[in-house]
Amino acid sequence: MLILCGSSMSFLYEEPINLLNREVREPAIYIAINSAIATGHSRMSEISTKVGEDTNVCSRYLKNLIALGIVKKETPYGEKESKKSIYTIEDNMFNFWYRFVPNNNSIIVRGATELVYKKVEDQINDHMGSVFEEICTQYLWKQLYLQNVNGEMIILILMFWKN
Repeated sequence: MLILCGSSMSFLYEEPINLLNREVREPAIYIAINSAIATGHSRMSEISTKVGEDTNVCSRYLKNLIALGIVKKETPYGEKESKKSIYTIEDNMFNFWYRFVPNNNSIIVRGATELVYKKVEDQINDHMGSVFEEICTQYLWKQLYLQNVNGEMIILILMFWKN
């Protein structure tokens, strides 16, 4: 992924920015929100603090990002609206991009891909951990759909929230 996004000459380098430029009027705030989410600020209060905007402002932008299919909101089972809701980037490539590219952009445009890799190497396992969790979740839902395993156990696993 770093090879695909980590060069200013690659076709994926500008893809997330190009998408936002086509879809929204103020891409800078959307980029800041996506970057906040991708770097682990998943609750509304954390996102608004990181972005430097009021939660009401962030809420409007997040609703647009959800409508565009870029961000998803997850609310604990049994709650309609909750302060425990978390926001995640829907697409793994976009999640990677917003986590690593903006903070390393000046190095990337200079073509120092190896330096970027050395800077982010320690964070790759953490990033891939959430990707792996999502793959496991998809697998469990598929097993539940195919009824190959105990449905009650899978639902309990899928409802588990980390605090």
